[in-house]
Amino acid sequence: MHTGGGAAPMGRVRDALARRLTGLLASTPVPAAWWSGVAPRPAPLPTGRRLTLEIVSHCWQYAPLLRHQLASLVRNPPTALDVRVRVFFSHDDPATENLLAAFAAH
Repeated sequence: MHTGGGAAPMGRVRDALARRLTGLLASTPVPAAWWSGVAPRPAPLPTGRRLTLEIVSHCWQYAPLLRHQLASLVRNPPTALDVRVRVFFSHDDPATENLLAAFAAH
C-alpha cells in the first residue's frame, strides 16, 4: 500500500507525458534544440592515433544485401579510419558462409 504523498504517481504521469510529447515532436521537422534544451557537447576525438570503427551485424539468409554492404566498403574504403566488420552467421546458411569466405581477405 502506498502511503506517501502524490509525488510518485504525478512523477510517473509527468514522465509518461514527456515521453509522448518527445515522440510527437521527434516526428516533426521542428529542430530538437527548440524543445529539448541544449545538447551536450561531444567529447573531442582522440588525436595522434588512428580511429577504428567496428560494425557488428548478424546475417541469416540475406547474403545478397550483405554482399552489397561489404562490396561498398571494398570499393570505397575509408581513408581516415580503420573498419572492422564482425558478422554473426549460421553454418545452416551456406550462401552467407560462402560470401564471408570470399570477403575474408579484405
